[in-house]
Amino acid sequence: MKCKGGIKFFLLFVIVVVLVVSSVFFSYDSQELKENVQTKAQEAIETGSEKVVNKVMEEGRVAVGEKLKETGEKMLVVENNQPGVFKKYDGSIEGNYQYTVLFFTAEWCPSCVVAQKNIEDLKSSIPTDVEIIAVDYDQNTELRDKYAVNKQHTFVLLDRENSMVSQWDNSASISEIIEHIK
Repeated sequence: MKCKGGIKFFLLFVIVVVLVVSSVFFSYDSQELKENVQTKAQEAIETGSEKVVNKVMEEGRVAVGEKLKETGEKMLVVENNQPGVFKKYDGSIEGNYQYTVLFFTAEWCPSCVVAQKNIEDLKSSIPTDVEIIAVDYDQNTELRDKYAVNKQHTFVLLDRENSMVSQWDNSASISEIIEHIK
């Protein structure tokens, strides 16, 4: 019977040794694993932070660039002392303003006369970057053809190279015109 007890004691000893060796082995692995995870996490944070900072910087650069461009355009208008104007077409379109609007009008057109009077009465409220040019519909067939205008009381928005950006009709006030261009 002693042998059987000795075998039990021996097996118990072997099990304890295996458990101790396993726990040491696995604790070493888990410690290494923990350190590896911490290192990778720190690298990810640093890399991620750098990416976030770079993205914020780039978005900031773009926003600042757009704001500078907008401000520069406004300063150009103010620097040149060119307030917004309403004038009659004199044979040329200079493109000195950010927005040039051609207003094809006719003396015999009742709605044109009303719109022209409204614009004339409030021309001091035309923004500094806007030029509205009254074009006689009957006398300026070349411009009508160039911008495909087929009726009076038509407005044509031009870019700085005098190319048509958009066309609409029947605006009766400066605010309605501005709504179409900005």
